[in-house]
Amino acid sequence: MTAPPLEDRPVFIVGPSRSGTTLLRAMFGHHPDLHITAETHWFDDLRTKVLSDSMSQEQKRSCEDWFLSLSHRPFGHQGNPDEGWMSRKDLQQEVEKLGGGADAYFEGYCRLDAAKQSKKRWGEKTPRHVFRISEILEAFPNAQVICMARDPRGVVASYRDWKSQGGHDFEKDPEHSKALEEEHQRTRASYHLLIATLLWSSTIKASLAAIKKHGSARVMLLRYEDLVLEPEKTNNAVCDWLGMEPNPHMLEVPMVNSSFEKYDTGGGINRAPVEGWKKRLSKAEVGTIQCACKKTMKAAGYTLEPSGLWQIYALKQWLGLPFAVLRAARANRNRVGSLPAYIWRRLRS
Repeated sequence: MTAPPLEDRPVFIVGPSRSGTTLLRAMFGHHPDLHITAETHWFDDLRTKVLSDSMSQEQKRSCEDWFLSLSHRPFGHQGNPDEGWMSRKDLQQEVEKLGGGADAYFEGYCRLDAAKQSKKRWGEKTPRHVFRISEILEAFPNAQVICMARDPRGVVASYRDWKSQGGHDFEKDPEHSKALEEEHQRTRASYHLLIATLLWSSTIKASLAAIKKHGSARVMLLRYEDLVLEPEKTNNAVCDWLGMEPNPHMLEVPMVNSSFEKYDTGGGINRAPVEGWKKRLSKAEVGTIQCACKKTMKAAGYTLEPSGLWQIYALKQWLGLPFAVLRAARANRNRVGSLPAYIWRRLRS
């Protein structure tokens, strides 16, 4: 059977937050044929509200505004649908060309974004879409999904210490700095060691379950550590899996969205974050993380470290977890709806 053309074989990047999804997206951005659109949160958010056999005009308008806002600023940064690079007319025409329907808005936005970069093949990166892999593959049967994985101790340290390290044009869009500061506050209010750890575990379980259900030709588990420590070998293997030729420029990535380093257009692939958690986390934090997700760590190929006495610290974390969930719920009420229900769905995965 002849393989479908590149433009009909989208690539999705999913996985735990702070697991290297932005790095992989940046690498693909240096490939001449592939462009990965930044986070849309489509499959886990608006799609669940508008997907139906017949969309109302109000639903169509909501979809248009959703994606036009993303052409202005990243998800969660209060984008304005009238100030982005994409026009409403262009999006409407692309949606009509694709046959209408809810997913046509998502596909149309991604295709127009890829065309803007003169790329044939399109894709999208939203980490929490890892819980929607079945829906993605049902909507796009020729798609391939890369599930990123990273040592949970590194994920927790990165999430706890994250803040924007630059790369935004505040001179062109001065109000963006205010939205970004609000995003920092939301992230800080959302952090709790056990929430981050248990969500990591459920994400990896969802990835492994998707591989088992859909097969290794459609879903891949890619470890951040392999990508960083053996970039050329790993990149070649990923490109081969995607059916495209690797390009040496893919390794010339900028330093983007790191919790370790400032934004740097020539930063390249940095090995330091692989074991940076050993200096940033206490023994008690490490022990608590390992206890909470020991089986999943082993399933993903991560080894446990000696952690000394951690039980008292862990008990305090567990006792404080309900209050942390409530705090995070308030911080995310405009982002994920009911956060307790959101977390419960994840923890059941």
